[in-house]
Amino acid sequence: MPSYKKPTFSERVQLLADTYVALSKDEQIWDGDLSSGLRHIARACANALGVSRASVWQLREDYSSLSCLTLYREDTNQYEQGMQLVAHQYTRYFSALANDRVIAAHDAQTDPRTREFADIYLRPLNIVSMLDATLRREGKTCGVLCLEETGLARLWSREEKNFVASVADLISQLLIINNLRESEARYRALFDGSGDSVFVVRNQILYDCNQAALAM
Repeated sequence: MPSYKKPTFSERVQLLADTYVALSKDEQIWDGDLSSGLRHIARACANALGVSRASVWQLREDYSSLSCLTLYREDTNQYEQGMQLVAHQYTRYFSALANDRVIAAHDAQTDPRTREFADIYLRPLNIVSMLDATLRREGKTCGVLCLEETGLARLWSREEKNFVASVADLISQLLIINNLRESEARYRALFDGSGDSVFVVRNQILYDCNQAALAM
């Protein structure tokens, strides 16, 4: 029976680069629905980094709470969502999200930025290390990509930090695109569903009109 060969450092770095390029070009992410795309990204990140858990969280505009959009668990190969973190219960972590691009907590249970989770979350799930990268919109934090390792502590490399920061930027772009699609869908619903005739005219050229205008 062949023995398992542990990947070399250069092989791990190449895997991170290949994973990022694959995600950036994956039509399933950019053309599909948001939930499916986020699940795909979370699983790919977990596999590339060899971690137990990967999740994407969205921050409310008033910074009052984080909502889990998706969480991939390697042990069950399943996804979860809907969990909430309230800012006033985890002030140091939320402060770190506002100020730090990447939170590399090698010992998450004692790190000042993440130890607030120790008793109710980290220890019960045996999570020892966390690597978080903030999602950004117009220079402000709008969420976080969170990678968690169970069992043995993980010393995050510079390449791993750069990887999660790059994927977080990719997720930020995906959220912006999804918001634009939703805005366009709402606009089209109002535009096409209006009982009044609506025309879009620019420089004396008719660009668009709704069904009521066509009927008229």
